[in-house]
Amino acid sequence: MILIGMLHIASLLIAYVLYLFVAVKSFSNKTPYKVLLFTNLLYIVGFILGMLWADIAWGFYLNPDIKSILSILLFIPFAAESIMRTNKPLLPVAGAALIVLNYILPTILYSIHTH
Repeated sequence: MILIGMLHIASLLIAYVLYLFVAVKSFSNKTPYKVLLFTNLLYIVGFILGMLWADIAWGFYLNPDIKSILSILLFIPFAAESIMRTNKPLLPVAGAALIVLNYILPTILYSIHTH
């Protein structure tokens, strides 16, 4: 159980850093789509590991708490950018803003992810 949690946290933290890298690079209109594809896959793996960890620890896969909802929402702009390939910073920057909110809002609002 601890290993699943560690892999979940590590893969999502790496994915967040790579998503921020993609957002910064998108300002030069040279979005690194291979990095974005790898990051999307890493994010999906991390999210699935988190769901497995939640099922083991709490008995349910997905809880409608703010961190879980924002985690799903922040994947959407990056997935859309990798599909549409707009090569503009709008979607990656929106995703980066959701990453920041993903760390701020759970501390303000009640969340089971508050540490």
